[in-house]
Amino acid sequence: MDTPTLNIAILKLFSEIITQTINEIDSFQIDHLDKDNNETQLNIGKDILIIHIIGSKMDCSMKDIIIATGLPNSTTTRRVGFLVENDLVLRKKSKKDKRKTILKLTKNGRKSFSLFFDYITQKFEETLQMINEKEKEVLIKIFQSLSNS
Repeated sequence: MDTPTLNIAILKLFSEIITQTINEIDSFQIDHLDKDNNETQLNIGKDILIIHIIGSKMDCSMKDIIIATGLPNSTTTRRVGFLVENDLVLRKKSKKDKRKTILKLTKNGRKSFSLFFDYITQKFEETLQMINEKEKEVLIKIFQSLSNS
């Protein structure tokens, strides 16, 4: 195969992998108790990045999430409201600046992110079981080249 044909084939495969990964993340659900203590399935896939940002910052604000995600103010407010409503995030006023709202993960929020991380790790390990050691070494070299570009 010539280089343009190889490049197109690589791009198609890469796009398929990205699409599958996004769909996998978007559909991630957790078991959750609602306000009436009924167990339900809660889809947090679209919010996992927000959960991660809040969990990784000491004093996380709405502005931090907007900057990190690129989401509009209204979408960020709605998504954080959903997380607060479902007891995954706690919203409180800053002691230093009463105009600023600080976001923190609740116990349920930390547990949810941990479950997501375990789920993704399991999926990745299942995928790696399909290739041999030599292919893994090639994959590492490819990822190293891509991360340095």
